[in-house]
This record gives sequence, structure tokens and C-alpha cells, in this order.
Amino acid sequence: MTPQIVSVAVADTNYGFDRVFDYKVPDGLNVHPGCRVLVPFGIGNRKRIALVLRFCEDSDERIKEIAEVIDPHPLITAEGLVLIDWLVSMTFCTYFDACRLFLPSNFNIKLKIRYKVNEETLAENPALLSESDLAAIDKIRKTGSADETDITYLLAGKLIYPEEYISGKREKSDEKIVTVTEEYKSGSFKYAFSSDKPRKAVQFLKTSPGISVKELQKLFDISTSSLKTLQKRHIIDISPAPAVYEPEKIKADFFDSHITLTDEQKRAYDGLEKLLESGKPSASLLFGVTGSGKTAVFSKLIERTVNSGKTAMLLVPEISLTPQLQTRFTEVFGEFVSVIHSGLSVSKRAEEQARIRAGMVKLVIGTRSAVFAPLSNIGLIIIDEEQERSFISEMTPRFDARVVAKKRCVYHNAALILASATPSVESYHYALTGRYNLFTINERYSKASMPFVDIVDMASDGYYGDSQNFGNTLTFEINRNLENHEQTILLLNRRGFNTVVTCRSCKQTIMCPHCSVSLTYHRHEKKLRCHWCGYVKDEVDSCPSCGGKYLQFIGSGTERIEKEISDLFPSARVLRLDADTITSRGAYEEKFSAFENQDFDIMLGTQMIAKGLNFPNVTLVGVVSTDSALYAGDYRSYERTFSLLTQVAGRGGRGDKPGRAVIQSFNPDHYILKLAAVQDYPEFFAQEIGNRKLLIYPPFCDLCVIEFTGTDDSKTSDAAAAFAAMIRERASAIINETNEKIPLVILGPARCIRERINNKFRYKLVIKCRWNGVFRRLMSECYRQTFSEQAFGKISVSIAMNGDASI
Repeated sequence: MTPQIVSVAVADTNYGFDRVFDYKVPDGLNVHPGCRVLVPFGIGNRKRIALVLRFCEDSDERIKEIAEVIDPHPLITAEGLVLIDWLVSMTFCTYFDACRLFLPSNFNIKLKIRYKVNEETLAENPALLSESDLAAIDKIRKTGSADETDITYLLAGKLIYPEEYISGKREKSDEKIVTVTEEYKSGSFKYAFSSDKPRKAVQFLKTSPGISVKELQKLFDISTSSLKTLQKRHIIDISPAPAVYEPEKIKADFFDSHITLTDEQKRAYDGLEKLLESGKPSASLLFGVTGSGKTAVFSKLIERTVNSGKTAMLLVPEISLTPQLQTRFTEVFGEFVSVIHSGLSVSKRAEEQARIRAGMVKLVIGTRSAVFAPLSNIGLIIIDEEQERSFISEMTPRFDARVVAKKRCVYHNAALILASATPSVESYHYALTGRYNLFTINERYSKASMPFVDIVDMASDGYYGDSQNFGNTLTFEINRNLENHEQTILLLNRRGFNTVVTCRSCKQTIMCPHCSVSLTYHRHEKKLRCHWCGYVKDEVDSCPSCGGKYLQFIGSGTERIEKEISDLFPSARVLRLDADTITSRGAYEEKFSAFENQDFDIMLGTQMIAKGLNFPNVTLVGVVSTDSALYAGDYRSYERTFSLLTQVAGRGGRGDKPGRAVIQSFNPDHYILKLAAVQDYPEFFAQEIGNRKLLIYPPFCDLCVIEFTGTDDSKTSDAAAAFAAMIRERASAIINETNEKIPLVILGPARCIRERINNKFRYKLVIKCRWNGVFRRLMSECYRQTFSEQAFGKISVSIAMNGDASI
């Protein structure tokens, strides 16, 4: 009989030699794609964790055999396995790095080493051991561990030996699955449940293909004795888990949110519904002004999707946006809603992933990582505030959730909707040129008026510099809101009390010792903090450089603004939201709920409060300072500033009362501020697309950003220059080999704006290119070469597409 061959992704390899490796399946082992296994790897045949990707037809007698099966059932769906191959080719990550995106949160395992005593050898040589040797042996017997310096002699004499073992959670082979009996499902008999718990559990099981006993008990808090009673009554079956499990298509109950759409919303809905019904993959841009009711259109489309027996996904850029959406959609879909984001505990994420895999979920709401949720039979994916850069991962694999969503929609023949009041320049361009379908909503819901925006010149509005950040206009408007018992939102996209501390004597700024950034003063903690590496030091009363006693505290963060509000408006109840105040799980829900219940008069925060939130009693929005965002050194700085101002101004006047916004600036005549004030996105786009075309920036090219980091400044700079030369040389070779053109414009290498972070120097190359198979081949070959060349020995190289291009 021909042995089975499987291709696996092996953990802990580097990109230089990573590939798919083939192994034989020994007789008696039951292996399935999507399961983890242990394999011998390398010359020493040390055990490595691997994930089975697929079966192979070719056989090679010299290949090694799988040592052990870790998971009896697949942890990754068939779609997930397809996406792994695609991610490797698109993000230049290793195969196992891509696998980790799909593994359940609580199933992380590691191979560890413990030591065991060779009792027979020890009995033969008892007199050869010193007291320290005997102490080490005693510790090994008790714990399996010992200090490496204490066991050299014991290992050499074969008195002890190492043994590898798996640490972490793995699925048990004796897992039991619960299903409803066909007899009970058909209605041939009825049963009077003694309590709600078993009744709800059975009600769920009627629409589920099956779930493990442990998951069912955890979800419904149902006891083992209750399950045994239901089994005796022939209501449920409890049986061993099948060898391969994939969720079935589940017909949902009928849901109806009773939402009434305006004419504009209805036109958008009708067009999008046709794309849903087509059964073909599609991509659309829903462009609607702030407060136009895009979420109502989402809700109706999700209802339409779920009622047709399919599932849906709604992605947002910030965790802060999930509580209101969860509340809204839970009212319609109840327990069929799941929320996934990094703010959840590992156990909670695992619980939600288990519900999704079991087919219990119709709608997933989440941030970037939720795009990999194991939903089956997807009909619709919506990405709200699609312009936000937070949809792009800054960690390996450096994926863009919007691109992953497109891939999943192609796999499922589903519809993708990108939505925003300020779409990315690229998305709007694609919509105008026919690559995306375009649907627009130009009026606010219920004919509500757009907020009146006042751009205030801080040079002439009573601005007192570092002593006070509020001009006369904003101060007056806040007072007016307090008198009218209306709420205010204030935005400042910097946290801390003061952003810079300098010495008046020697003019030196107090810098982070590990980074090329200034320390931020946090008054409440009496600490100076680095917001990049986490370094903390106590506040100082003299200059660390010269000992001078005259320190100047410059710049303002949200903590400083909070104090100024308390000084100016003593009776105001202030809620500050930033990374310093959101420190516990559930804090978003608690604080937003308190603000919605009008327990606070003023909400002050960073960009997490600038978009997607809906508080009907907010009638005033104030932007304390915006000038620094305009000149951020990135070609997207105007786009980001326009989006942020438009979005935050749109938080006001969403109820029955008209809204106002005050934007404080020392450059009030800047065209970006004026266009944001009237929410004129088409005009902003016309200006921006002209600049992009002239300078050749996306969407007229793609940008490949390559970052080099190392502890030695000179070697890091040399590595960046060597990589640029490598690209030119390899591109010429590929052109000669294939006769294909490779359009390239290489910018740099140059130091990053923050040239040193966490004791590592940083350089960047920015390549204007065309993101196609030939270019990906070029980058892959150059990247692999860095792992074998001495110049890159202690240099980290990372590659990201369309990332931060500022150099």
C-alpha cells in the first residue's frame, strides 16, 4: 500500500529557508489537513510543531515520518488552508506565521524540554556523584528541570537525558459531540423542560450541526446530569467527534429590525441587495455623509443575508466602536452575534471562536483580526470607516484586512461593502473608474442639518499659549452647552500632560534613553514616559544634562486639557478616554454607556472618540489642536487630517438638536480645514487625486515599504543600501530572463523620522512599483537572500505593502 504523504508548515523557521515540507504518515496515524503534528526536522531530527496543509500524490522514500498527531480534528477550515498559501505569497511571512492567524486563541502550544534520570545508569555509578550532582538529580526527579551549568557532567555520563514534551492546550481525542435526535427534531414527541438552561441548549442544538460537550456546558451552564437526562429521554445524542468537522449551512430564523429607510438609503439598499442576490463576488463603496444612516443600511443588508441562510461580518477600525454596534445588532439577532477583538481575554476570544466554528453565529462584529473568524457560508462582509490605517497589521504577517476580506468574498461568492463618509482616495478612485460599485447617501437621516463648523484663528482668539489651550470661542460654546444641559466632545490626539520637557539653561530636551523621542510628562503619575518603548522614569526637578533647575514643560496632552476644563468649568463632569484611562476589559462599554446616559457633560479623548459613535445629546464638538496633523511628513497627512476633522465634527447634531463644531488652528485658511468644515469630500478628492497623479503615489502606483532595524547605526545603514543594490541587480536579471518590465522607483535608503526606537536604529526604503506576480517574486528572492548574507546578520528586515511611506 502506498504510504500517505502530507505537506506541512513547520514552526520556528525563518523566511530564508521556509517552504512547505513533505512527510510520510505512518500506518495507524489518522491525519487530516488543518491538524497539528510533531515532525522530526533538520539534521538533528529535533521535534518541531507543524500544521498539515494538504495531502500530496508524489512519494519520496527518503522523506521522514510524522512522529505524533497533536490534534485529532482540524483546527483550521478548508478556506483557512487556502488563505494560508495566499498570505505567504502576499505578505512575505513564513507558512506557520500565517497559520497562527487562524488557530484558536487558547490552542497555543510549545515544545519544551524536561530532563529525566536514567535510574539504571545511576545505580551502576553511585560513587561518581558530587553533592551538587545529587542535588541536581533530586531537583530533576521533582520538577524535570535543572540549571544548565549543574548538569553538564550528568548529561555527558548519560545519567540524565532530555525529553521533549508539548506544553499548552490540545484537543482531546475522546471529545464528545452533542446533537439533537432526528426523532425529537421531527416533532414526533414533546418534552417538558424542568428549567431554562436545558431548554435553551436544545433550542440552539436544533439549528447546529453539533457542538462539543464542554463547549455546550460552558455556553449554557448546563450540568452533566442534565445532559444525561436529555440523552435518556432521546432528545439528544452524545457521540464521539467525527474525524473531520465542517459547519453545515444553517437556515436561520427570520429576523426583522423594523427599520424604515429614507429614499436615499432605499436606493443604496436596493442596489446592494441586487449584488447580494447575484451570487457572484462583488465590491462596492457606500459613500454617505456623517449621520446619513449607513448603519441602518448595514442592518437591513445583514438581515437579508442572514434570512437567506448565510452569515455576515462587520469590521470596524477601533475597539471603541464595537459596544454600540453589539448592542444594536444583539437587539435584532440576539445570541447569534459574536464580537472579536484584541481587547477580549484569551478565554473569551476562544469561546467566541468556538461558537463561530460550531455554527452558532450569524454575524461577527470586530476589528482587524476578526477578518479571520472561522465563519462558513459568508454572504456579506462590511468594512466601516474603511479608510482607517488600523486595518493594516504592523506585525508579521503584515496583512491588510480589506484585502483579506476581498479574498474571502471571492471564495464565498459574497458581497464586500466598503463604507465611509471619508473613503480612502484609492477606494473612491476605484469607485469612480468602475472597479467598485458606487452608492451614495448625500443627506443626513431625517433631514437633519449638517453641523455648523467654525474654524477659529488661535492667533487672535484669546489663546494664551502653554498657560491655556482654549480660545474664547470654544470656551463660550462649552459654557453654552453646559447651560443648556447638552453634551460636548473634545478631541486632542495626544495623551499625557506635557509632550516635551526642556531645560532653559542648556536648551536640552529630556529624551528617552532608548529612543530618539522626547519623554511625555504624566502629571497624575508624576512620571516621564516614552510612548514608544514604554520606558518610565520619575519626574525630575533638575536637568539630567546640566543640573539646571529651570525646566520648561511644553505641549499639551489630554491629561493637561482635562485639568484646564476643571479649572475653567468647575461644575462640568468630564470623561477622559485615551490609552491611559482605558486599562481594563469592558471599560469601553462602561464609559460609553455612562456618557450615553448623560452621566458626563464632556467627553475628552484621542482619535478613538472621533468616528462611528452616536450620542444624540452631543451638540458641540471641539478640536483643541489640529495643525501638527497637517504636516506629519507623509503623503497621506492631508487625507488623514481631512478624514479626522470631518468625522469628529460629524459626531455633533445627530439627534433632534442642531450641531456645532469649533476647530482651533493657527492656519485657519488652509484649504483642507475649509473643505472639512463643509464636508466637501468630492472637492477634497479632486485636489488630492491631482497631486497623487503628478507625484505618482497610490492609486497610480503601489508602495512597498522596507524597514531595516539594528543595534549598530552604520551596519543598519549599510544593509539598507545593500538591499537597494540587490533589488536593482535582481530586477535586471529577471527582466533579461523573462523580458517582462518591472517599473520601479526606489526612494532612499533614508533614516526613519524616529530614527531609533528601543535601542534599534531604523532605515527605510520606499519603492514605487506595480504589485504583481513579477514584483512579488523579485521581493521574495531579495528577502530570502538577506538570511544568507553576512551584511544582514544582525539586521531585521520587514516588508509591507502600502504602509507608512514617510522617510
